[in-house]
Amino acid sequence: MNKSIKILSLLLALLTLTFVFVSCSGGESGAKETEAPKDVVFDLSALGTALSKVKYEDEMAEITDDAVISAIYPEVSGAVKKVIYGGSGATPEEIILCEFESADAANSAKARFEKHLEDKKGIFDTYNAEYRPLLDKAVLEVIGKYVIYSVSADADAAKAAIEAAKK
Repeated sequence: MNKSIKILSLLLALLTLTFVFVSCSGGESGAKETEAPKDVVFDLSALGTALSKVKYEDEMAEITDDAVISAIYPEVSGAVKKVIYGGSGATPEEIILCEFESADAANSAKARFEKHLEDKKGIFDTYNAEYRPLLDKAVLEVIGKYVIYSVSADADAAKAAIEAAKK
């Protein structure tokens, strides 16, 4: 009798664990690369203008020269549209907005943007280190087929501008 109770208890414990794992895996992940519907459309020029108006320590200017963009921002390769703002380089502040052919392409590009962010952190660990904390609050989002990257003195205002720009 004692042995059968132990076996029954073990079976019930295994069944309970099975239900826990099945219910937790329900097919949806708690953290997704793309939370917004795939039909979100951004006017990148308008979003760039809105983001350029949040607080920055540096003077921001739009970068439109393709040769400069190719040399300084290789992470934007493959983008069908891009809007980039940069400063003097004395701070890590910048805005990089890209539209890709698909959400899959944007998700693939995210790794390049993450590397760009990590490279900037390495630079600003020693160079103008007082601006290094700005990189810890960088905004890097993949929304549908868009990659949105912003480093500013006011990350919350940047996030609000992004939310307001969603159509």
